[in-house]
Amino acid sequence: MLGRQEALDERKAQRESPTEPTAEWVLGPEAGLDRSALHRGHLGELQVLVRYWNGGWMAHAARCPHALGPLDETSPAEDGTIACPWHGYRFDLATGQEQAKRCGALATYPCTITSNGNLVVALPQP
Repeated sequence: MLGRQEALDERKAQRESPTEPTAEWVLGPEAGLDRSALHRGHLGELQVLVRYWNGGWMAHAARCPHALGPLDETSPAEDGTIACPWHGYRFDLATGQEQAKRCGALATYPCTITSNGNLVVALPQP
């Protein structure tokens, strides 16, 4: 329950003092990043997880949109989905959609490698 309360407190603070999200997060040289590690960071107040999976980098929200479960406690399945450890909601990492359409989509963010070799996560363009 402490994890849920921390997530609720974070959400409340974001609503009370909204800040403009940072447009991008530069993780550094892609060649030097540990592909077996989960990388945690922020796009402004948005908590983001970056992982290497199935031959490429992917970025998504750190918390489940259903009940704010911690998605850093689980790994992608072979079918390209990730399940929330709290209630089992399963999200497609390519689209963010929850398989049974019981809640909103998981936020996903594009990852690119710049011309100088840095891995960058960015907010989607409107």
